[in-house]
Formats: sequence, structure tokens, C-alpha cells
Amino acid sequence: MALGAASGAIDAAPELSLLLYPGEPSEMVVQVRNLERDRLELSLQVEGDFPSDWCRIGTEGSEILPGHQMDAVLYFQIAADFFEQHGVHGENPTLKLDYQGRLVVYSIEPDTGRRQVEFASFRLHLRPRSLYAKFLPAIYQELDFVGRFLKIF
Repeated sequence: MALGAASGAIDAAPELSLLLYPGEPSEMVVQVRNLERDRLELSLQVEGDFPSDWCRIGTEGSEILPGHQMDAVLYFQIAADFFEQHGVHGENPTLKLDYQGRLVVYSIEPDTGRRQVEFASFRLHLRPRSLYAKFLPAIYQELDFVGRFLKIF
């Protein structure tokens, strides 16, 4: 995912998604570019319909020089016993597996004080890990539906 900070342009595909497995760390790398003529001070925040403790943000700093870019990493970690915690015996028998989120980038030009906000949306897909799909040809291993179908067994 690449964001053009302070430009209004987001160089990202319209449908960004990340597949998450409970107990396994996942990450999404975001490139933020300064397209302005002045240096920018940045603040990043992740919002979404998932618990806030699922994600933390790692950056190379909080300042980008003109014409430079900075990588930020969104680290995702979900408890290994996620599916056991949310069994069908609970209050709500349906389990949510797909979530929406967005990365919000706040930038401030130190010289002028001008503030701007950019954002990029993404989806998170939470799935249990299954070894059955490894016995299928590679083309079928990539299909989410086939993987979910095999998890029934």
C-alpha cells in the first residue's frame, strides 16, 4: 500500500486485504511519500471494526523530508484461541470473520502549520489454519472458498 501524503492521491489498489490466522503474526507495509516542498511531521492511526489491540504501528520516525518516503508497518496479532473464545455456545451464535479498517495519516507542515489528512481503506479476513488445502493442486489452494469448505471436515 502506498499513500501520497499531503497530495490527495493514494497510489493503492481500491481493494486492499490481508488474510489473518489466529496465533500467527501478520503485517502490512505502507509507504508514505512527501510530495510537498516542505518537511512533514506525521502521525498515523488505525481505525476499524476490529479490536484495537489486534494492531500496532511501527514507523521509521515521525518526519519526512521533501521528496522522500517512509515505510510504516501495521503489525497484526490475534489470540491463538480466538475461535475457542468465540464458540457457538456464546450469546451470539454468528462469528464475524471479515473486518474493515483504514489507516489515517495526519500530516503537519512545521513551517506553515498547515494540517492535512489522508487515508487508505483495507479489509481483514480472519481464517483458521488448515492443512487439508496443502494436499490440493496449487490453483485450488489459493481459493478462499475451497479452504473454508475443507475446514468443515
